[in-house]
Amino acid sequence: MSSTTYLWGCCLFGFALSTYIMYTYMSYTRALAEYDAVDLPQNADVSSRWMDMSRNFDDEVELAERAMFLRRKRENLCREARGHVLEVSAGTGRNMDLYRLDPALTSREENKVKSLVVNDLSEIMLYQAQKKFNELQDKIADERRKFKGPVQFVVGDASDRRVIKRPEGGFDTIVQTMGICSETNAVGFLKRLGELCRQPGEKSTGLDMKVVEKEARERLEELKEARDYGALEPEREQLDALVAEAGGDLGGKILLLEHGRSKLDFVNRILDNGAKMHADHYGCWWNKDIEQVVKDSGLIVERKRRYHFGTTYEYVLRPRPRREPEKAGLPDGEGSPVNPSESTKATGWLGWFGRS
Repeated sequence: MSSTTYLWGCCLFGFALSTYIMYTYMSYTRALAEYDAVDLPQNADVSSRWMDMSRNFDDEVELAERAMFLRRKRENLCREARGHVLEVSAGTGRNMDLYRLDPALTSREENKVKSLVVNDLSEIMLYQAQKKFNELQDKIADERRKFKGPVQFVVGDASDRRVIKRPEGGFDTIVQTMGICSETNAVGFLKRLGELCRQPGEKSTGLDMKVVEKEARERLEELKEARDYGALEPEREQLDALVAEAGGDLGGKILLLEHGRSKLDFVNRILDNGAKMHADHYGCWWNKDIEQVVKDSGLIVERKRRYHFGTTYEYVLRPRPRREPEKAGLPDGEGSPVNPSESTKATGWLGWFGRS
C-alpha cells in the first residue's frame, strides 16, 4: 500500500469519525434543551414510534451503525445461527442477508439453518423485513442455492405465549439484535426466549442429534482437561458445573447484540440526559442496564463481550438446565408444539405476502 493511499484512508476514516462525533454532540445538546419538555417516564412503552409509515428506519440508523462497525458484529452473531432459527425484534430485517441460508455455503450439516421464524411487534417493520427476504431470494438465479426451509413472518409481542409457537424440540438458535432496549418487561421477555429455546438434554428436530451428542462429548472432555490441569476460571465455575449436570448438552443458543449503559459514569450521564428524547424519537431506551436484565432473567451466560465504552453488549446465553434433562420438553403452560416442517402463514396481514 502506497503512502498516498494510506493517507487518504486515514483522512476518510477521520472524516467519518468526526462526522459521527459531531452528530452525537448535536443530538446531546438538543436533548439537554428538550429534556424537560418531554413527558416520558423511564422505560415507558414507546412502541408506537415504529408504526410511522412515513419514516425510513434503515436510513435513520445507518450512519451510527457504520461508525460503530455494528454490521460486522451482526454478521458474526448471525453466522452462529443453525437448526430451527427464531429472530425476535427483527425490525426491518437488517440481519436478513447475514444468515447462511445458501445450501452451497453450508455443506456441513451442523451449520445449516433448517427453518426461519422472523418476529416483530410492528407490522410496518416486519413487512419491510419480509420484502428484503423475498428480494434476496429472487436475486438468486440458481434454484439449488435458494433457501428451501419453511419461513414464517409473525407479527406480535414475542413475550406473549400465544404469538410464537414452540416447535417440537424448541428453537436451536434465537437471535435478537438491538431489541431489549425497546422492551417494557425485558426480564420477562428474556425468560420467554429461554422457554422457546431447546432445553439442555432435549432432542432437537432441527439439528442432527449425532452432531449435538458429539459437541456434548467434546464439551465434557474440555471440562475434564481443565479440571485436571487446574485451569478452571472462577467466573466459569457455575457454567462448568451446569455443563457437567446437563451431560455436556447446554441446549439451544440465545444470541444477543444490544446497547445500554456504559462502564463509565460520564458516558452514563450523557445517556441518561438524552434518554427521553432518544426514546421519544427512536422507540428505545438506550440507557437500560443490559447486564442486570440478563442476570435477572436467570439464563446462563456462555459468552459476553462489551464494546464502545461498554455500551454495546454481545451475549451468548443458554437456558438453565433442569434437574432431569432427559425429561425436558415443553415448559409448563406451553401450547401444542408446531411441526417445523410445515410452513404456516404469518400472523396478521403479512400472511398475504408470505412465501409458500
